[in-house]
Amino acid sequence: MLDMNSNTIIIDKHSSSIQISNKITAVQRKSYNYMLKIAKNEFLKDKNKRIFQVTADELLLFFNFGSKNHSYIKKELEILNSTKVTYNLSSTKFITTQSP
Repeated sequence: MLDMNSNTIIIDKHSSSIQISNKITAVQRKSYNYMLKIAKNEFLKDKNKRIFQVTADELLLFFNFGSKNHSYIKKELEILNSTKVTYNLSSTKFITTQSP
């Protein structure tokens, strides 16, 4: 498991992804950030890698939820996956993304 406070990340999250316009829960935002950090570290190891995985157990451990909250994490990630997000890239332009 990767420590969120480690300094091994070279690629930074763009400020527009911090200014997410939609309402998401703290668990969803922290899950997104954790998974992004895992993906960035894995990409630094293998530039050809395009699929990254994090287990529910890793997220439960990260959140210190205990092993009996799989259904809660699953529900939060399903909601996050279907959330339409708008990124503020400048004061006048917005990019909207939505999961397939």
